[in-house]
Amino acid sequence: MIKRILFATLLAVSSLFAAPANAKVGDAAWAACAWQKAPISAKNWLAMPLPVWSTDIQSASAALALRLAAVCATEAANELKPNREFNWKQMANALERARSASSTASEAASPTVKMCRNYLTKEEKVELFRVDIVRDDEGSQFLVFQQHFASFEDRPVKLPQDLRAVPTNDDGKLSVDCKVISNDGSLTDA
Repeated sequence: MIKRILFATLLAVSSLFAAPANAKVGDAAWAACAWQKAPISAKNWLAMPLPVWSTDIQSASAALALRLAAVCATEAANELKPNREFNWKQMANALERARSASSTASEAASPTVKMCRNYLTKEEKVELFRVDIVRDDEGSQFLVFQQHFASFEDRPVKLPQDLRAVPTNDDGKLSVDCKVISNDGSLTDA
């Protein structure tokens, strides 16, 4: 009988620690992880207006939302199904429910999250065609989100779900510029 109770207790405790490994962005396990790993980012983002589909991905609220999603995401972006934004309202609600009274911890142990902008240069014209959100956790890179763009009147326009822009070197010169997303949503040199 004691062995059964001990086994059941160990199983229950191990499932508590295993929950964040299976966290989906916007659920309770993800929110608890976000408050643990990025409390300053979470607090700052909740004070901002929520991004919407038309919000510039490089704005502070969108970049910080993507940073929070990436810090604890367990599912990699599906490169064949890009442009699937996270549910910002669901994320905010989960963070509000999981908010701890003492969220003054440091983010020093938080993984680095980068916004990598992919450009195509053709005849001296530079076009943004994709943005990748990448978590760099001790040298291991994890692609969390991709947004593809088309150029319209010399401005990047977000493509809808599942549409991709896939230029090749034959189309022009490809380049990538990665910036770290800080805990206030600003982009700094990597």
